Amino acid sequence: MGNKKLEPYPKALRFLSVLSIIFLITLVYLIHFYPDTGLNLLWNFVIIVSPLIFLLAPNAWINLCPLAIVQSLPRRFRWSKE
Repeated sequence: MGNKKLEPYPKALRFLSVLSIIFLITLVYLIHFYPDTGLNLLWNFVIIVSPLIFLLAPNAWINLCPLAIVQSLPRRFRWSKE
């Protein structure tokens, strides 16, 4: 078996985290350069789906939220002393 370290996040969760950051960047781009499309996507998809995520999987939001991901970067890359 060996002395293998357990990963704190499964690969699928990491994939979803990266996907959420890409979606956020794309949404900001669309709102800035194509406001009709970007705002339509924001109000008709993001605002509708977000409460469902909170309801169905409340702990998943912590792992998928782009701000939470950015906040945890120093710990993941061992830039902090924790």
